[in-house]
Amino acid sequence: KGPERDGYTLSDVKSELEYANIYTFIRTFGFSEEEVRNALQEYMNGQNPDYDFRLFSLNMEREWLYERINRRVDRLIDEGLVDEVRGLLARGYSLDNSSMKAIGYKEVVAYLNGECDLDTAIDEIKKNTRHYAKRQLTWLKRYDFVNWIDISKGETAGEIVDRILEISAR
Repeated sequence: KGPERDGYTLSDVKSELEYANIYTFIRTFGFSEEEVRNALQEYMNGQNPDYDFRLFSLNMEREWLYERINRRVDRLIDEGLVDEVRGLLARGYSLDNSSMKAIGYKEVVAYLNGECDLDTAIDEIKKNTRHYAKRQLTWLKRYDFVNWIDISKGETAGEIVDRILEISAR
């Protein structure tokens, strides 16, 4: 059943894996990143049937994806991202903190430090987010077990979920 920590085995907590990212899982249950990744890799290679693991990835036209990214970044700025970062810096956070290196934060820090103007920082956030999305898609494409869900404009979240549930029932 795999390694054990505080009475939990990876098999005991497999359902949690569906809802938490790997780092949350590691913090919650005390398994090392390597142990979790090895268990997932075993499953992906068909070596561990204890896990009913399915991976879905939403796919859309690149132009629409980039449009959505740009709107999201504009919304983050409108909703106070600059003030949020300013407040974090005032509380002692810096680029030495890994959380401050996240897309959006590091570009705003550059703006607040006078390294660029706000428009340049916003453009950098958009560009870096687009690059990150592309890297995610490239990473997922290497796995043949990924269930790709093509979505289109006007499709509701409920319709997408229905398609995922239909595939899951097979």
